[in-house]
Amino acid sequence: MTVEIVHPDSLISEAPPSELTPETLISEPSQRDELLNRLSDETKYHVSTIGKRTNPEKMKHIIREICSQADFTLDELCIILERKSRSTLYDWHISPLLNEKKIQSTNPGKPTHPQQKYRTILSQKESHP
Repeated sequence: MTVEIVHPDSLISEAPPSELTPETLISEPSQRDELLNRLSDETKYHVSTIGKRTNPEKMKHIIREICSQADFTLDELCIILERKSRSTLYDWHISPLLNEKKIQSTNPGKPTHPQQKYRTILSQKESHP
């Protein structure tokens, strides 16, 4: 019978910086806190009220509110909203908002640009209360 000795350090695996995903960033409170600090207190409160299964219209409203204060990437929105699936957030919320012309991308000619960010488009009614 052969016994293999495994060094404890070899059991620890850390993702190299190039392999960070929204899932790994969610666990870093400083990253989320840094992003939340770019938002107003009212928006932070609205973000804190969303749950795991938030009404899609409420989620779209919060995304528009977030993107009205700064431009954010899809990964940053995942971190702020504590969502693990980039594709679900994009398919269910970002894409419809783009189609409805309620938000716009910062690189419209390159929809898959790795640093694509989103910002809110304010209607005349919203910009002149």
